[in-house]
Amino acid sequence: MTDSPVTLPMARPADQPWDPPADLTRLRERKPLWRMTFPDGHVGRLALGHELVRSIAADPRFSSRYELMHHPLADAGQPAVSVGEVPMRDGQDIYGVHRLPVTW
Repeated sequence: MTDSPVTLPMARPADQPWDPPADLTRLRERKPLWRMTFPDGHVGRLALGHELVRSIAADPRFSSRYELMHHPLADAGQPAVSVGEVPMRDGQDIYGVHRLPVTW
């Protein structure tokens, strides 16, 4: 029996905004790899286990090319983050806040 594709669980309790969604934790406890439906209808994979994700990241058969990516949050009420956008998310320069002074 094959599992039908899941959608990315995003619901979090208001008092625990930094914890992973409980549904995501339950999925990870059942198995580390799931079929997942992206907002654009594409069916891909959701990797949840630490060892599995590490092996995928190290495998040259998987691409990190931006133009080939499907974004799981693109149409879920949250904008996808584009290349170079992270340092200025929500108007905060995270590099300016977290960068340590370096001397040579």
